[in-house]
Amino acid sequence: MDAPARSRPPRWPLPVGVAVIVAALLGTAGYTLKGSREQTLERETADLERIARVLATHSQRIYFGADLLLASIEDRMGQDDVRSAEAYARVASSREMYEALRDRVVQAPDVDGLVLIAADGRLLNTSRRWPTPTLNLADRDYYAALKDQPERPFVVTEAISNRVTGTETLFLVRRVSAADGSLIGLVQAAISSERFKRMYASVLRDDVTSVTLYRRDGRPLLSHPRGPQATPEALKTLITETLSRSEAATLRLTAEQHGGRAQLVAAQVLSGYPLVLVVVEPEDVALAPWWREVRPLVTTTGGAALLVLALALVLARQVRLQRQAAESDRLRALNEELDQRVRIRTQELQAAKEEAERANGAKSDFLSRMSHELRTPLNAVLGFSQLLEHDRERPLTPRQLGQVGHIRRAGSHLLELIGEVLDLARVEAGKLAVSREPVQLAPLVDECVRLVGPNAQARRIRLDCLPIAPQAWAMADRTRLRQVLLNLLSNAIKYNRTGGSVELLAERQGARVRVSVRDTGAGLDAAQRERLFVPFERLGADATDTEGSGIGLALSRRLVQLMHGTIGVDSEPGRGSEFWLELEAAEPPSTPAPAAPPAEPIAPVPAVPQRRRVLCIEDNPMNLQLIEQIVALRDDIELQGARHPEEGLALAMAHSPDLVLLDIHLPGFDGYEVLARLRREPRTRGVPVVAISANAMPADLARGEAAGFAAYLTKPLDVVAFMQVLNRLLHPTVA
Repeated sequence: MDAPARSRPPRWPLPVGVAVIVAALLGTAGYTLKGSREQTLERETADLERIARVLATHSQRIYFGADLLLASIEDRMGQDDVRSAEAYARVASSREMYEALRDRVVQAPDVDGLVLIAADGRLLNTSRRWPTPTLNLADRDYYAALKDQPERPFVVTEAISNRVTGTETLFLVRRVSAADGSLIGLVQAAISSERFKRMYASVLRDDVTSVTLYRRDGRPLLSHPRGPQATPEALKTLITETLSRSEAATLRLTAEQHGGRAQLVAAQVLSGYPLVLVVVEPEDVALAPWWREVRPLVTTTGGAALLVLALALVLARQVRLQRQAAESDRLRALNEELDQRVRIRTQELQAAKEEAERANGAKSDFLSRMSHELRTPLNAVLGFSQLLEHDRERPLTPRQLGQVGHIRRAGSHLLELIGEVLDLARVEAGKLAVSREPVQLAPLVDECVRLVGPNAQARRIRLDCLPIAPQAWAMADRTRLRQVLLNLLSNAIKYNRTGGSVELLAERQGARVRVSVRDTGAGLDAAQRERLFVPFERLGADATDTEGSGIGLALSRRLVQLMHGTIGVDSEPGRGSEFWLELEAAEPPSTPAPAAPPAEPIAPVPAVPQRRRVLCIEDNPMNLQLIEQIVALRDDIELQGARHPEEGLALAMAHSPDLVLLDIHLPGFDGYEVLARLRREPRTRGVPVVAISANAMPADLARGEAAGFAAYLTKPLDVVAFMQVLNRLLHPTVA
């Protein structure tokens, strides 16, 4: 019989035995190391707490000494019966006060300087030098905090540059108040940051331990030897708890909480001040002595484990190398494919970007050209209609005046439509900027109601504006907010029923201000409300005789969004509509805004005996004829016209006009070149030049102002404004 086959021994006992031995070695060593590590960390944390207590005590003494000096200055002000900002400024700016400040600083070695500041931020006196340098500290954060918060007695600043000495300085600033609580001045003690740093350096054990002085809000005021990159949330919580308990506290920050390096933290509040001193030591530095002690144990244990695992590691290494080679080949192929895709996609994106820039530029050029081309004929329409309405020698009949009025109103409506289209295009292109500032709603709403009042009266619509509180202010661009309100009111009148009503309400609701316009029109269903703010959407009004373009509400929504607000509508068929907008509420400015000047009346022609010579360079015969007829209304002007720039320059050199009216688009070279040539010639260098152009884009107006035009008038020409410019430039002493 054959001998029985010997069974192969299983392969698992050896690996399992090795694993048990290694696990026992590592477990025992780990338990021992963990216990000794925790004891070391507890000792180091206790040492940090002691250091924090010592440094906090010294820091508190420095601030307390500075506080005593400030209190003595306030006592002296009380002895001098200083009760107002004016009295404070008078006493604080004296030579006697300078000497008193200097003597107090000499007696307080921890304080580097004393400063007295007026209620408006002016530097009144300083112990550093006499006479006092001229400085205004109203832009300092501590000034704004004490000025706007009467209940706040003092401010402790972070280390900032001293504008008198140029050194890094911490300031303790106290508010001096009148009997009614109003601000009459500030007293300030300056403490050099080097004083704190030297004191901190004398106590710290090595340069890897840092000390930081924090304010209540978690903001670091001073650090040594280096400041924190950021304040972790756990540390902010520790600062808050330390302030509430007024005693020392400790914390361990993990590597994830503190930028990749674990830290030991001890915090101590400065008694009497909302300040916390924090001492931080990296955990690895604190554990360095412990590590030196346990290194032999770790080495022995690790050596034994490595010896047992050596064979397994060699085999595993071979397998790993084979797998890595295969994975490396696969990743290389994927990387090459990815690089190729990225290059192709980058080229596509670059081409798309260039195409978008070309399209955007073409759109801007088109809008500019269309504005110019539309404004040029409108100049004749509106200009001549104004001349006909104001013709005193041959006045029109009432019927003719009505017809001319229709022409002028239609032209004005077309001009308004051009402006809305351009505004909408600029908003969509991201080129329309708004200037948000506090705007009082009451006068703005009253102005808008007065403007639309005649339209409401014509349709027998009652226009009610509910009382608006004087404290209703909003953060908005006043011009753009006026444009939105006029659009909402005009729509409420246009789309209302004859004999209906419009109600306007503006009120503050918490941190927002809401303005609503209610009408008694037909109302809107859900489908109409969805399409309401779509550009050029009139919701079927094209079939009626109601004027409109469908741009106003779309433009209003974009303007309100630019002002960080919202706009919407609540409406039901047969119950009218309520359009509303909400903006961020604002507080009234401390200094009242100046009242708007009254509207200027049409300036009369000055009665002067001497006639003025005016040169007009305009290539369009119709526009030149319009200006000739406008100027013909006056007896004090002799007008010369030129249709080519060379002809105009020759006339200017020959006759030395008192004023030049200059078109921008001219054959040969443009108006800017004509202006430059006039300025180069001594004979015409001082002659004022007024631009009259159909280029009315904001960039055109800015370029005209930068070029040095005395005025920049846009077509269509406003006859009244044109007359006022003539009076101002031809008769400045009379105007």
